[in-house]
Amino acid sequence: MSPEKSAEVIEIMEAIKAEIEKTKQRTETQKQQIETLQQEVATLKQQFTEMQEQQLQYEQQLQATLVLHPAPTSNQPQQPPPPPPAVAQAAASAAATQSAPFLTITSDQERGRGPGRGRGRGCGRGRHERHYRIQGMDFWGSLRHVSSDGVITEL
Repeated sequence: MSPEKSAEVIEIMEAIKAEIEKTKQRTETQKQQIETLQQEVATLKQQFTEMQEQQLQYEQQLQATLVLHPAPTSNQPQQPPPPPPAVAQAAASAAATQSAPFLTITSDQERGRGPGRGRGRGCGRGRHERHYRIQGMDFWGSLRHVSSDGVITEL
């Protein structure tokens, strides 16, 4: 073999060795990546099974509470159970001492800016108009009249 040929063969062999070394390094990093991914998969599987167990426990608790407190079967709303006598007496005495008015009229005049509340554009209320709310009363119901034969007339 000529010296030129042997030099070419040596260069080719060194190139092949370098490629083999690169392939080994890539294989090693890929093995490490596979191991990390397998660990992540195992962790996620464990978390998933824990979540399934929690879901099962929640459903069992829900079923237990539904057994203890069944939903009403009729179409009519179910009346809540009466409060204990001590609570009912305390509520009655508190209501007697307060003697709050039946209707309360409140004004929205100091609630910040908006339509009809100071600066701004649009077709809001005029400058001196105020918006009152009547609480504890059906205002539109007071304007509605139902006759004995069931005819509704509005005033």
